[in-house]
Amino acid sequence: MTTPTPEQRRFLDTRMVAYLTTVDSSGAPHAVPVCFALAGETAYVVSGGEGNRTGERLDKRLRNLARNPRASLGADHYEDDWDRVAWVRLDGPAEVFASGGEHDEAVRLLRARYPQFDDMDIDGAPVIALRIERVLSFGPLDVTA
Repeated sequence: MTTPTPEQRRFLDTRMVAYLTTVDSSGAPHAVPVCFALAGETAYVVSGGEGNRTGERLDKRLRNLARNPRASLGADHYEDDWDRVAWVRLDGPAEVFASGGEHDEAVRLLRARYPQFDDMDIDGAPVIALRIERVLSFGPLDVTA
């Protein structure tokens, strides 16, 4: 596994939204904006149900990961001055947890980063754990949010 450098980590810590990309059954990429939290060599994303809250239908991210666990999480910074454009991308296999110690720690990290989760029932929601195998970045990572 790979850990983001301190510079990459600082960049990601200033991004509140990233894009999680999975691949569907036809091989098409599926990218969605997500809230995320980092811990060492893992990025966490909470995943809600699609269509209803009973969990009868898994959201597309979870269906995709069940078929192909490879995923990417990317965050960027854009300015009209293209010398200030920057991004960081994390690649690796993902696991999904619905309970347990790592799940509970991920929920705690996500709630600490996003106070909006305090008003949401995410304790039983599936958590995607992206195990970072590769970190790619581009541009000046010292840009502000």
